[in-house]
Amino acid sequence: MESYFDEQLVPLFDSAKKHKPQILIGASGAFDTLFSLLQAEMPGKYPVVSGVYSRKIELADHFGISEKIIRSKRKDLGMMKGMDPARIEMIIYACLFINYVIKKLTLTGMIQSEFSLKEG
Repeated sequence: MESYFDEQLVPLFDSAKKHKPQILIGASGAFDTLFSLLQAEMPGKYPVVSGVYSRKIELADHFGISEKIIRSKRKDLGMMKGMDPARIEMIIYACLFINYVIKKLTLTGMIQSEFSLKEG
């Protein structure tokens, strides 16, 4: 997968060399699910706050929940508190891709936005 990403994401890497991003902002979908899983595991660290539409996710926490997801079987994913059933099919691939981008671009932070790309 990483070889494929290396080949297909050349424009992203070229842009990153120019703009030097430090933070990954994830919009909706898998990022909402990752945050929900973190809320379920660490409610004190990732509380539900009304009126807040973006949240910082510690990279260590992301990699921890991501590793748990990647090592899980499909039936186990469905039993995880906070897992969106609509995301089960793709959440492992999403985690692999997110991990790849964070590491490849040596990003230092992550923010989850509840707004989708179509909402800006």
